[in-house]
Amino acid sequence: MQVLTKIKPVSFGRISAAIYLAIGLAAGLVMFFLSVAGAVFGQSPASGRTSLFIGLVMLIILPIFYGALGFAIGWIGGLVYNLAAKWFGGLEVEIKEKEDRPA
Repeated sequence: MQVLTKIKPVSFGRISAAIYLAIGLAAGLVMFFLSVAGAVFGQSPASGRTSLFIGLVMLIILPIFYGALGFAIGWIGGLVYNLAAKWFGGLEVEIKEKEDRPA
């Protein structure tokens, strides 16, 4: 067993950003499909166009927003982890060497 005593906050932020970006993309797709349903079943053509526009905006904005928020949360989380690891010790992890496979 080895102890993880410090992580780079920017590195943790990048990983968090990628995860949150994927979540934001999923949320954006859900919002887009709901807005398409709203456009199809809407009362007037104007409301249908508005629903489609909002859905497209959500499909673009949500992944960007979630990714940026994920980076900030990951960066802050990395700083907090480093502080907590100083006080209480780090996480115990088991690291296995990668085995070379014959070609």
